[in-house]
Amino acid sequence: MKIAILTFPITLNYGCVLQSFALQTTLEKLGHEVTILDKRDWRASTTRGKSLVALKSLLKYCIGKESFMQTKHKIKQLCRNEKKQGKGISDFVHRHLHLSERIYSFDHKKARFTEFDGYVVGSDQVWRYAYLSRYIQNYYLDFASEESKKISYAASFGIDQTEYPASVICQCKRLAERFDAISVREDSGVAICEKYFNKKAVHVIDPTFLLTPAEYKKQIGFDTTQVKTLQTYILDESEEKRKVIEHIASQHGYDRNDLMPSEHNGLRRFPSVSRWLESLYNARFVITDSFHGTAFAILFNTEFVVMANPERGNARLLSLLKMFNLEKRLISTPREYETAASNRIDWQEVNQKIDSYRDFARSYITESLK
Repeated sequence: MKIAILTFPITLNYGCVLQSFALQTTLEKLGHEVTILDKRDWRASTTRGKSLVALKSLLKYCIGKESFMQTKHKIKQLCRNEKKQGKGISDFVHRHLHLSERIYSFDHKKARFTEFDGYVVGSDQVWRYAYLSRYIQNYYLDFASEESKKISYAASFGIDQTEYPASVICQCKRLAERFDAISVREDSGVAICEKYFNKKAVHVIDPTFLLTPAEYKKQIGFDTTQVKTLQTYILDESEEKRKVIEHIASQHGYDRNDLMPSEHNGLRRFPSVSRWLESLYNARFVITDSFHGTAFAILFNTEFVVMANPERGNARLLSLLKMFNLEKRLISTPREYETAASNRIDWQEVNQKIDSYRDFARSYITESLK
């Protein structure tokens, strides 16, 4: 079957590209021909979106201040920096993801999508209205033909309540009724689908868990003999998070490595995807506020704590941790770390749960696409 995946716009984000890779790989292993629709949303909360904001600010500043050639030079430099800093991620995207041509709008392309027998929406926060409000109906497959198979895999609302206006709920309810099966990434998403769409949904694991650590090592390749250090992966810095990191590092005498690089001369160089994975795999301990940083720490059996991140939604983190009885790993202060550290993780139990969730997810995908 020819399957199209519609996921969150591909950005300079490890979780975004790795969940796409994992879902694509799983569908291919089940015998499907897979294409990821390269939907672009310049207004989404992404690194590139932030660059465009910076570009707009630069243009405003330069009007009346500098010559046209000076302004043009700064714009070119901004674009070059954007390309350089994301090379470690964009190389992975070009090498491993089977992308369609870029799509900015589905409206004038409807006829082209008859080539696909089915569509899979997900994963990531594809149903987060605050992020994708302009295109939210697309993520309920408003452009797909009636005859095609339509399912969601681990689609996320991001938070534990709906942000949709009443009119949008009605539109999305009508579109959700056309789905053959719906699965969501958070347990709260099940209740949202039933309450607002009158549609039964099942709770499934994030796509990154569909592949084993051995499969990641084989297909992507990364070193498993690094010197073990304290790895931090913080998306949204704050004073509270800095205090926790310093407390843990000083208490245990860990050498520290930051996977989110700091800016230097306006440029932030991201490690390659393989480097990012091997750092989490080999880490002595991980501190993160990222959903997928947490997911890979769990998958790789690496000791960790996750910092509460209300800006991006704590419901996502709590739902993931609850699946493995690891809720105490979500902390906000150094004192909460002491409580978390006193409860050692039973990795045998965690791995048994991963196997069970993985088997259920594969069965869901297989049965839903029949």
